[in-house]
Amino acid sequence: MRTMIQPTSLAVIILLTCLTGITPLSIDMPLAGLPALALAFGEPEGRAQLVVGVFLAGFALAQLVLGPVSDRYGRRPVLLVGLTVYVAAGVACLFADSLSVLLPARFIQGIAACAGPVAARAVVADVYEGSDAQRAMSIVTAGMGVAPIAAPMLGGVLLIWFEWPAIFVALAGTGVALLLAVTLMLQETRPESRIGPLRPLSILRSYGQMLGNRTFMAFSMPSMLSGGALFSFIAAAPFVIIGELGHEPQMFGVYFASVMIGFIGGATLSARLARSRVPVTMVRLGTSVMMAGGAVMLAGALSGIHHVAVLIGPMAIIMFGTGLMRPNSITGAMKPFRDRAGTASALVGFLQMGGGVLAGLVAATRPEGGITLYSTSIAIAIFASLPLIIFTVMPPRPQP
Repeated sequence: MRTMIQPTSLAVIILLTCLTGITPLSIDMPLAGLPALALAFGEPEGRAQLVVGVFLAGFALAQLVLGPVSDRYGRRPVLLVGLTVYVAAGVACLFADSLSVLLPARFIQGIAACAGPVAARAVVADVYEGSDAQRAMSIVTAGMGVAPIAAPMLGGVLLIWFEWPAIFVALAGTGVALLLAVTLMLQETRPESRIGPLRPLSILRSYGQMLGNRTFMAFSMPSMLSGGALFSFIAAAPFVIIGELGHEPQMFGVYFASVMIGFIGGATLSARLARSRVPVTMVRLGTSVMMAGGAVMLAGALSGIHHVAVLIGPMAIIMFGTGLMRPNSITGAMKPFRDRAGTASALVGFLQMGGGVLAGLVAATRPEGGITLYSTSIAIAIFASLPLIIFTVMPPRPQP
């Protein structure tokens, strides 16, 4: 179905932003309900965190398939099927009566959700080039920071009036709205000249070429490691802020919003600087800010200060640096492979979420009571410092 709306229009940029935001929405909205969910199912806190971990695992793995599929069959079909499955999985989560039912449903929901950002990044690569692509990616990245601000607050509000299943009602409803918007607004953007074979060996060969490409890996690694910092915070913050420090679930949403405002600020500044700064410069600047935030957090943890500001203030700095770095990291990684934009988008997303899965699994293996302000601060600080180190040791090759 074609539409009069052009792929470069503001309406489509907003839609792409919403499609990319489905990931943080799906992760962050249930956060405030994790303690109540653990209590309702009689499960330890560590296992309840797998509600986040399994979603990320499904999200990360499915990208490796959906990216090449979008290169072969188009962005629209992948989005339409993915959003349909996302809604169905949300309904299954709603009626889950144990973690043994909820976790598989969340895994499937993660698989389906990855269609949004994979296709959205590919659409940007399809219709923009050079600094325009850098700026468009920054705008999409800045906008997706709104979802993490609104999601925990909305989750907290829903918990005031309803039980935790209401969160999955809201997620399913969001999926329905996005499905309708894609159907009515988004035309196919994949150029016909980029249609290639969909064979396992061909796909593996493409991934091998990207993993062996110095520029692709140099730009991808900072984004991956920044995901480890973010998801270390996401997985542990509810238990630290609500459980250890005794704040109300509604306040968790306020603190999380403070962190994500830093991300929006960084991505907004990145969009402003896109015309005058190349991706390499922006990645170096962003990772330097991240390391500075990590150093402040580490100092607070080692000093023994038992206050929420030790976690939230430095995390906002880290996310400001992430907002500066990430859109330029994605743009720089995908540039050598614009002829396979869906596949490149998938591998970038897989590596990025891989850092999050690693952080989530590390958090889930902590013993009962092991999720503390001290241990969480140290984990985040380490992940925040590694991007600059890696980008300095392994910089991208100069591009013509």
